[in-house]
Amino acid sequence: MIHLGPMHQTLGAEAAGILAAALGSQRPGWVPIIYPIRWLALPEIRTAIAAAIGPQTGLLLHETQNFEASTPLRAAATYRLSATVEVAGTDPPRLSLRGTASDDDGTVCARFTARLRLLPLSAPASPTPSAPPPTATANSHAWDVHAPVDADWVRRYCAASGDDNPLHLDPAIARQAGFTAPIVPGMQLLGLCERAVRAWYKDATILRLAGRFLHPLTTPARIAITGRRVQMSDDGRQITLRMFVGSEGQAAACVAEAALRLPPE
Repeated sequence: MIHLGPMHQTLGAEAAGILAAALGSQRPGWVPIIYPIRWLALPEIRTAIAAAIGPQTGLLLHETQNFEASTPLRAAATYRLSATVEVAGTDPPRLSLRGTASDDDGTVCARFTARLRLLPLSAPASPTPSAPPPTATANSHAWDVHAPVDADWVRRYCAASGDDNPLHLDPAIARQAGFTAPIVPGMQLLGLCERAVRAWYKDATILRLAGRFLHPLTTPARIAITGRRVQMSDDGRQITLRMFVGSEGQAAACVAEAALRLPPE
């Protein structure tokens, strides 16, 4: 296991705005809860990932991702970033990354964890069984991404997030990995889940957002997100949503969950 930090990182207001815009949001001042994904592109973290993987070759593909924020991340705030990187298993190797962002007094403001698998380019990708579409209930929500997620939108998201994985950007590399076209980044799907949550609960604070990626979506993809409330506190202010993300008419490619805190009435 490789330990990193603490590293002082300022959350740039402009960078947060560019990331929000790349997710299709026009909400001023919004800092996406997935913003820590930008920190994974830091040279220190990339060097640690390369050292952990060692001589093994391939490209990393997201399997799970979790973000928690005890308080919303603030633009222009400086955080102390610490992280660990570890590789386990051999068939295929999987990389685990855990990180925290703390105030200068040591109070943890955000946590993030990721698990990725190393995908050899010589073998086709083996998809995880997908989830069936959810059954509509009285607690269900639906939100459509009206524009298809095409190669241009993926490029804008990758530039904003610091994701230069060629599986998302290079058709030839994507074909070598067994895909018919570049794939939509899992974090872009999770960011769209955050937009859906904010469309359903405009004044809510998102405490946690997690995703499990079942199979990649190739571009272009018209994304539909459905969600349902699976838990609520006695006072009605704490809500857990489960969301299903996929291309229209197909089984879910990502199952996400969000924990929310609603303002008092």
